[in-house]
Amino acid sequence: MDFQCCRIVLVGCGSIGQALIPLLILHLHLDPKKICILTADEFGKDVARFYNIDFHIQSLNAEDYESILAVNLQSSTILLIVELLTK
Repeated sequence: MDFQCCRIVLVGCGSIGQALIPLLILHLHLDPKKICILTADEFGKDVARFYNIDFHIQSLNAEDYESILAVNLQSSTILLIVELLTK
């Protein structure tokens, strides 16, 4: 698969999300402008800023996740969910 033509939406930017970012950019040669991070808090904001990645504090829940993702997903988008879900 040619990842360079894809857009990545990363849900969560904790330890796993922050570890994925350099892999996506340096090893898969993705343009940081094609990566968008949706996360519930500011954890990982510095890493996103370092790589110049769109960073949005947007918590997904059962009531609104479909409408939030619909705005961010296209046919060539890969959705990576690395957020720890607790309840």
